[in-house]
Amino acid sequence: MKNVLAIYLQKHGLAIIDLLKSGKISEAQLARISKRDPEKYSAKTLDTLAKELNVNSDELLADLKNIRDSQELYEVTDANELRQRVKEQEEEFLVKGDLRELLKEIKRSQVSEMAETGFDLGSGGSGSLGHAVFYV
Repeated sequence: MKNVLAIYLQKHGLAIIDLLKSGKISEAQLARISKRDPEKYSAKTLDTLAKELNVNSDELLADLKNIRDSQELYEVTDANELRQRVKEQEEEFLVKGDLRELLKEIKRSQVSEMAETGFDLGSGGSGSLGHAVFYV
């Protein structure tokens, strides 16, 4: 399931760190909350989130459910956000901006499996070993 809370925060120019400032919600709690369907949030959780975000809890729940049911995805724009989405095992997200161009360049520069096999055969396997040592 997509991280509906993270998308909500991003839409409102906020980050997870903004919810942690008061200390009323822990990082572990947010990690658990983020993986659940908003309709399964307890009343206490929803009230705490709403207070931290200065919104009405009914409006917050409605917004979260709308995001859940929409095609909206989290938009990753830098390497830290990308790491976080991967760490949280987010199923889908959008990569935007300069990071998208960097990923496209990396993809274009990848050597095909056939070319790599030919390199290994031609060098008797020592080419890959040398490559591994060089890049470690």
